[in-house]
This record gives sequence, C-alpha cells and structure tokens, in this order.
Amino acid sequence: MNTFVNRPRNAIQLPANRRGMSVFAMAGETDIAALSRAFEGHNATVQAALASTDKKIGDIVAEIDKLSTKSAAFQVVGGGGGGGKKKRLRDELKAVANFFRTKDNSELLKIHNSGVAALNINAQMSENSDGDGGFFVLPAFSSTMTKKLFDVTAMRRLSRVETITAGDRWEEPIDFGETSSGWVGETQGRPTTATPKIGKLTIPVDEAYCQPPVTQRLLDDVGFDLGGWLNEKATSKFGRDEGLAFLSGDGINKPRGLLSYPIAPDPDAVRPWGTIQYIPTGFSGGFLTTGTPPAGADCLRALTWKLRTPYRAGASWLMNSNTISQIDQLKDGQGHYIFRPSMTAGAPSSLLGYPVEIDDVAMPDIAANACAIAFGNFKLTYLIIDKIGIKLLIDPFTNKPLVNYYFYRRVGGGMANSEAVKLLRFSVS
Repeated sequence: MNTFVNRPRNAIQLPANRRGMSVFAMAGETDIAALSRAFEGHNATVQAALASTDKKIGDIVAEIDKLSTKSAAFQVVGGGGGGGKKKRLRDELKAVANFFRTKDNSELLKIHNSGVAALNINAQMSENSDGDGGFFVLPAFSSTMTKKLFDVTAMRRLSRVETITAGDRWEEPIDFGETSSGWVGETQGRPTTATPKIGKLTIPVDEAYCQPPVTQRLLDDVGFDLGGWLNEKATSKFGRDEGLAFLSGDGINKPRGLLSYPIAPDPDAVRPWGTIQYIPTGFSGGFLTTGTPPAGADCLRALTWKLRTPYRAGASWLMNSNTISQIDQLKDGQGHYIFRPSMTAGAPSSLLGYPVEIDDVAMPDIAANACAIAFGNFKLTYLIIDKIGIKLLIDPFTNKPLVNYYFYRRVGGGMANSEAVKLLRFSVS
C-alpha cells in the first residue's frame, strides 16, 4: 500500500527559501509575475521615448511650416495648385518621421534630389545688389599703400652740409686772396708785401612749413597712423622744395640757388668772386652738329679743363635726364660714345671719366641760353645749413573740430666757392 498517496497536502514541507514561490518557479520555469512587472516598466520607458520623439517631430513640422511660408515667393516647376504642395509637404513629413524611427534617409534623399532638379527660382541673390547679398561681399583692405614717387634732388647729397642748434644764420671767413712775394739778393732790402684778403660767407637760415588740417573724427576713426603718414608727406615735400631752392632759389625767404648767381665767360683770375664761369656750346639751344666728327662733344671736353686742377679731384657732372638723353648720342673722333652708362647697380654713369649725377627737380632742360650742365666739386661749391630737423606742432584748439598739424623746417643754402664749378651754356657766345 502506497502511503504517500493518502498523505494530506498540508503535510508537504517546503524549504524555507522556496516558500511563497509558484509551482512553475519551483519546477524551474520563469516567474510570470516578475516578467509582467518587468514588461510594464519597459513599456513605460518606450512610451516616454516615443513621446519625446513625437515632440521632436512636432518641432520639425513647425519649422517646415515656417520655411514653407517664407518660400512662398519661389515658384516650383510642375508644382500645380495647393493640393500638390500639401502632398509634397506630407511626403516630406513622412520621410522625416521615418528617418527618426528607422534611421533610413533614402526617402529624404529622394525628395531632396527631385526637388533640386525641378526647382526654378525667379528671384536670385547677387553681389551687384546690396539687398540681394551684396552686403556680404566685403572688400579686402590692404596693409600697404600705393605711393606716387617723386623726383629727388642731388644737391643735398653732393653739397657740404652743416648743422646748427642756435642762431639764425651761418657765418664763416673766406680766404680768397693771397700775399705777394718777390726775389731779393743777399744785401738787398726787404720791402713789405701785400697782405691776403679775407671775406665772410653769410648764409641765413630760412623756414619752410606746411599745415594740413585734419578733422578730429577722422583721427579717431582712421585705421592707421595718420600723423606718421602726414609727417612722411611733409618730409618728402620739404626735400623737393629744398632741392629746387638749392639750384634756382632767389634767396628771398628761401636758400639762394646755385644757378641764380651771376655768370661770365672770364677765367678765375679775372672775374669777380661770386661769379660763375660758363663755357658756350657755340650753338643756341643745342650742341654743334657741324664738323668731322661733329663738334658737339668738344665743348664738354673744354668744360672739364676749365675747372682748375685743385678742384677736379672729386668733381662730377650735374644735369637732368633729358639732357643726358642727348649727350648719350654724342661720339668722339673714333666713333665711340662719350657717355658710359653704369653697369653696376647703385654706381653712377660716367662722362669723360667723371661721374654723372641726375637732378630732375631743378636742373633745366636744354634751351636757348640755358645753363643745363654743371661740372665741378660741389662739396666745395655749395653749402647747406640745417637747424635741427623737421619739427611738428599739433594744435587741436584753434580751429575745432579741425586739428592743425604744423610741420616746419629751418634750412639755408648758398654758394661758398664760385671757382669750384663751371657751367655749360647753350648759346652762341
């Protein structure tokens, strides 16, 4: 007899750690209640994610509505009426939603490509119109400035330059005479001889200025050093004004120019001090073209020998470019050009063995009775006096809202030795 069958149900004793579990759990099966609870929690998470996705899709739809409103000015080929536009919008929204759910962008790309192929915009953006996009095209502002170049004078480079810090003029003695002497026998008397003469060279210091006014607003808004630029312009202009005065100035509130002094054909021992000797070309307004070979170069050779030996060391020619262009065509008796262009950068050209300096600021062109060529030792011939340098005074008070930039320079000039230079005059005599 099987006694186990007739045993009561409550007679079964379960282990403590198994009490309260279902029969399926005891049999090794999954707990249905636990699965249900886990599913409910996961479902809640999924629902929250779907709600967040729906919200994002709603935001995208709202943005698309805005873009659709703004694109009302564009006409699409084959667009048809309003129904066609609504259908395209639904297709776009459907493709966007599908992309967020499945990450499949094939429908979006298809709609995009077909739209680009069919789009025909009547309005266009262009840099020629500010409102249509021209405001976006900004100029590129250079950090450098294109400058007009001016001719420079050679006189300051060739002449003797002295600098003073006080006084309004330069004075120095001139020894332009000599004592007399004689020969005597052993017992002959020695009478007194003549004493040398002393002169005085006086060069006043004159003033050059410029005063450009500038508005205060321009100074505040400009993007570079405007004051430094004005200083550079003033310096350049002063240099050209001085160069002109050093050769042709009349001496009234400015330096007296070398070509403003009296001239004469007489040699050094005869003509008065302060008068420059000239050599005529024998032809008014040009060189002689007669003779075999042409005698044009003869006057240039004569000019070099008229300058006495003590002055020829360190001598040079001075003329402008137009004059050199005519001399460049002159030949000697062997048919050789007498002008030798420089073959080295920075080295001067030469004429009859002496360097040629160019001054296009003040040296005159060849013309009737013009002294267009000078030959001499300019260090001994002309003296330039500088007082300090260029000074600047800035005045923002006198003429508001203008700021006056007052630049000035004190400088003087004059001939120191009239025997150290000779002139070629394009005249018959």
